[in-house]
Amino acid sequence: MPAAFPRSAWSAERSDPVSLGIEYAALVEAIFLSHSFRAEDRDLAAAVEAVIDSYGIRVFTGRHLGGEQFGPKIMARIDECDALVAVATPRDLLQNGRYTAPQWILDELAHARAKGKSSLAIVHRDVDLAGVATQHERADYDPGAALPALVKLSQTLGMWKRQHGKRHHHFNERKSRAAGFPGALPIHESPPCR
Repeated sequence: MPAAFPRSAWSAERSDPVSLGIEYAALVEAIFLSHSFRAEDRDLAAAVEAVIDSYGIRVFTGRHLGGEQFGPKIMARIDECDALVAVATPRDLLQNGRYTAPQWILDELAHARAKGKSSLAIVHRDVDLAGVATQHERADYDPGAALPALVKLSQTLGMWKRQHGKRHHHFNERKSRAAGFPGALPIHESPPCR
């Protein structure tokens, strides 16, 4: 408890951030990781998941759905997350010698963007993207030199955390004064996890 405030002011009713006028914006606490589950894509997906996890962000995938139907359950998971990272790896060979990305990854990316969620596509060098996947910043992935794509991911995660952190709280001075805390600063606490 800060010395600047009398002990009586820190009652259970008034120490709650919401009652003090602190409104939380959407923090980046959970990211949906959209990726292929093929053996040749596991190492990249694991590296991406490790980078996201290193920021203290929970990672959700379509890996375990409890026997439910893919589409609706995965879209609901994306809706519950704060952002999406899509790993677009080669799927089907095109006539030009390049590859498509798995359609479900493009659908999940489009769904997240339609919902206004922050998103980043990590795109394998041999993949041709079309539509919504080409209209946003992306991280280009070269299997022989993975570091630039992982650094781009790390920079993007850091930016998301800073951007959302700036909006982390809104201090309502009037409510603070009414609670007996003139000139008080906001309490920096994370809202409970969903």
